[in-house]
Amino acid sequence: ERLEEIFPEAFGEYVELLARVRARQLEQGELSDENAAKFRALVAGELEAAVLAGEWEKAEQILAAELGSGFSLKDLGLKE
Repeated sequence: ERLEEIFPEAFGEYVELLARVRARQLEQGELSDENAAKFRALVAGELEAAVLAGEWEKAEQILAAELGSGFSLKDLGLKE
């Protein structure tokens, strides 16, 4: 309950998105150095702000730009 007061619900969506991105990277068997660099770029970029603002189209654009195909919200099982 206390965490719900501190973190907005959208932050949970952001964390879930990152978890699914990481899992997908591992499934695809990309080189770990390449994975780490892409993941760091994603976290350092504007994805968090987009998700927290509910700007899912922008989040899609960021995912495509940073990770390429196979990482859409639909691919990750987050949106239909």
